[in-house]
Amino acid sequence: MRAAMVGLLMVAACSNGGASEPARTAERTVALRGFSGVDLAGPDRVDVVTGRDFAVQARGDAAVLDRLTFEVKGTTLRIARKPQTGWNWRDRTAVIRVTLPALKAATLSGSGDLSVDRAADLTAQLTGSGDMTIARLTGRTAQLGLRGSGTIAAAGRVDSLALSLSGSGDIDARQVKASQASVAVAGSGDVSADVDGPAAVSLTGSGSATLGARARCTVRKAGSGEARCGG
Repeated sequence: MRAAMVGLLMVAACSNGGASEPARTAERTVALRGFSGVDLAGPDRVDVVTGRDFAVQARGDAAVLDRLTFEVKGTTLRIARKPQTGWNWRDRTAVIRVTLPALKAATLSGSGDLSVDRAADLTAQLTGSGDMTIARLTGRTAQLGLRGSGTIAAAGRVDSLALSLSGSGDIDARQVKASQASVAVAGSGDVSADVDGPAAVSLTGSGSATLGARARCTVRKAGSGEARCGG
């Protein structure tokens, strides 16, 4: 009975602690421009949209917004957080909307999520545990690389598609139509795409590549994974 009462008291204390510190929603605008790449290094959510001019707007708990950092290095906007000592289980995430005329590079090195509305000739890299979503790829080439445990999901149409995976996550490009492709899988994750033409496939891990019924694959295999090509 005493143990049950102690458990109830602990739950009540946790509930009261959470209720005593409600979220204070705020907004923050950052005046940065001149970049064509975005790198998310934190746990937050970033939505990248194409527009006529540059704009960076963040929304979320005021304490979280105070910890956000924005910096343009070269042609890349890097979004991260200031270091924090200790562990805060009440920590929340911010939603950041980035508008720019044209996105050429997207990097996700944190645990957050990154979404892109559209991009031409994009180079995308995921090295963290978050997820990246690309609604529409266009142009001559697209390069998608994954070295983390997250997932890249993409759609669109390109002439040439390059997929590289060396982590435990997946690259889901089933909705990307490509005239040709090069695929390298060295991890335990899987890659997929819709290729209507030649595809050079290298498999050195346990992951597999599924490239559609019209793919004509040349396969180099040293691992236990499989290449699924052709009808």
